[in-house]
This record gives sequence, C-alpha cells and structure tokens, in this order.
Amino acid sequence: MACAASTTKLIAATQGPSGVANYSQIRQLCQMFAMVMTFNGGATVVRDLGARTEESRLPYLVAIAVCVCAMFVLCSVAVSVAPAELQYTLTGLRRPWQSLLLCSVVAMVIGLCTLSQSALNGLSLRREMFTSQTLGGVSQLAAAIVSSFNGSFSYTLLLLAQSLFGFGVAANFLYLSFRKSNAIRDFWQHPFFDFEAFRQFTTLSGAALLTGLLSNAAIFSCRTLYLKTGGGQFGGTFDAAFTISQTYVIFLTGSLSAHFLPRYAAAFSRAGESMLDDFSEEVNNCLRVSIIASALLISVMMAMLNLSISLLYSREFLGAREILQWMLVGDFFKLTGWSFGLAVIARADTKKLLLIETVWQIVLVSISYALIGKVGLETFGIAYVAASVCHWLCVFVLCTSNYGVVIKRQHVATWCAAFACVVLSAWFATRIGR
Repeated sequence: MACAASTTKLIAATQGPSGVANYSQIRQLCQMFAMVMTFNGGATVVRDLGARTEESRLPYLVAIAVCVCAMFVLCSVAVSVAPAELQYTLTGLRRPWQSLLLCSVVAMVIGLCTLSQSALNGLSLRREMFTSQTLGGVSQLAAAIVSSFNGSFSYTLLLLAQSLFGFGVAANFLYLSFRKSNAIRDFWQHPFFDFEAFRQFTTLSGAALLTGLLSNAAIFSCRTLYLKTGGGQFGGTFDAAFTISQTYVIFLTGSLSAHFLPRYAAAFSRAGESMLDDFSEEVNNCLRVSIIASALLISVMMAMLNLSISLLYSREFLGAREILQWMLVGDFFKLTGWSFGLAVIARADTKKLLLIETVWQIVLVSISYALIGKVGLETFGIAYVAASVCHWLCVFVLCTSNYGVVIKRQHVATWCAAFACVVLSAWFATRIGR
C-alpha cells in the first residue's frame, strides 16, 4: 500500500507542485471522513468480535456498518455548503450535489474498507487481510497509471477504485468465513441489529471522527499558511515533505496496530480495570519493536534525503529536505509514542483521546503561525517536532499514571540510545546538505 501511494504521488508530481497539492487535498478530504474514524472505531471491532459467539458476530458488524454509512453521509453534507470554487478544488466538480454525492460515496467505501480490515483482524484472518491490502494497493497503482493525466476528478476516482477493490476482497473473505460457520443462516434467527454495538462504536468513533476533523483542519491551516507565504512552490514543497514522512509512518504504525492492537485488547480484557502484568508486558513489547524499527528507518531516511525526494518526486522538490529533516526527528517521537497511543485506543478512552489530539493540533498550528515570518520553509518541521514531543509526553504520562504501565529500564536505555542515533544522523544530514 505504501509503495502504491508513493508511486501515485510520483505520477502526480509530473504535473508539478500544483498537481501534488491538488492530489493531497483530495486524499486528505476523503481520509478525514473515513480512515481516522474507522481505525479507532475498529478497535471496538477487534476487541469484541473474537469474543462473541458465532451467531452474534454478523448482527454486530451490520450495526457498525450502518453507523459508518450514516455518519459519513452526514459528514459529506458539509462539502455541499462550501463555496463553489473550493468544491472544484477539492473534487473537480462544479455542482454542489455532484461534490456531495462523490464525497459521500468515496468516504463511505473507504470507511467500509477499513472496517472490513478491522473485522478480518478481529477474526485473526491475517493471510486474508494481507491479500486484501496487497490487491488494494495494486488496484490503486493501476488506477493511477490509467487516470494520471485527467485532473483532480480522476485522483478522487483513484481513491474509490482502491478502496472498493480492497473492501470487495475483504467482504468476500468475511462472507466465506461466516458461511462456513453457518452464521448467515443463524443471522435471520436473531435480532437484526445490535444496538449495544451501535452505541459503543458511535461513542468511540464519534470522538475519533472529531479528532480526525480537527487534525486535518490543522494540516489544512498549515498548508494554507504556506500557500499564502510562498505561493504554489511552497505548497508543493510542503506536501512533498509531509507525504514522504507520512508514507513510512503509516506503514509502520499500521503494522504495529495490526499485530499489537488485538493483543492489547486481549490483555486489557484479562486484566480488567487493574491493567497490570499482561497489558504492561504488551506495551513494553510494542515499545521495543517501535524503537528499533523507527531508529533504523529514520537513520536510513536521513542518509538518503536527496535520493528519496528525487526518486519519489523530482529534483524540483529538493527544498522539502529542510522540512523533512525536522519531521524525521518528530517521527521518532510519534512512532515510539504509538506504543502508548494504542493503549488509549484499546481502552476506548474517548475523553483522553480528544484531549491528547487537541494538544497536538494547538501546538502545531500556533508554532507554525508564530514562526513562519522568522524561520520560513523550516517552520512546519519545527512545529511538527514540538507537537510530536508534546503528544509523546501526554500518552506516556497517561499510560504510566492512569493505566499502571511500567516501562522496563532496558527499554528506557534503548530509547535514549536510539534518540541519540536519530539526532546524530540528523546532524550529519544537515552537514551533507550544505
């Protein structure tokens, strides 16, 4: 999936900074209605699906799917009241009803795709999930090649093709799984709708949806600031740095989530409210993996900054290295903090989730606006590091103080050594860049 997304960005880069900025706006618009909400809401699926009896699993998924569709349609209505020029920028369509319909369909399909992936994970169908993700990435790449020169509308259809294919494959695996267990036959003999599942999912995903909207609003605000300050060149450079960072970050966080989120949920169920041994052990295991993986990835990225930007975009975007160097340091805090952030998701602690994400957004936007006139192109990178550090401190304090997680000393030492390596590689990258 990450390779397909990077290749799609490379194709968008053939149209210059404006093409990259256009594609990024569309993708972010769709994802803020879908990926954040269903990922966090999917924690409920992962936590509860495997523990349910076979006859109660299908009504449970139906309730959550109805919730996903309803919430996405309501969110997409907001697009229809936006100014016509903004709608055209985001969707490539002039008429409000067309923008509304397109955003609703794309967001709904992306949401159902992510929800079905969570269901596969909840049933421990790892091979099927891998197949679904792989074919979804291939379909995205194919759609990008076919429709790369047809403007923003084609980029939106690209997202639809990728998610529709991924959802279709995952739904087929789920259908076969339920058919094999006679769950479809039993479905008609039990209540059609699981209202308790609907309530639980809405409580969690509603908070996650709000944080997703706020997070994307923060990124849009920073992008707008760059566009006003330096025009399209600044905007394209910003998108290039942000996308390169997010591509490998999403790859690693997605991998950690697929493996550790079910284990967190299972350990939480066994530990109950005490949140002792099992849960703490899983957090430590995830932290160890995230420290080693992030330190290696970031060090390699630091050593290959110019090459990475040139391959994924072109030499026209080399100005992005000034932002990307800072963002890579911030990514170390973001990736290692993911070990603690997963605990908040597994526990479905919506109030703390909102608080932590709000702190991240406020720090990011306020520092960006405060420094843009003095620092210039590096402003977003500096703000990203500050926001990531604040986020890391929040989730760390929450896990250790409220959830009773005890971090092992050897992991603290490993984290310090890895951070030193990241800082050293950043210093070398700065020297080489000069």
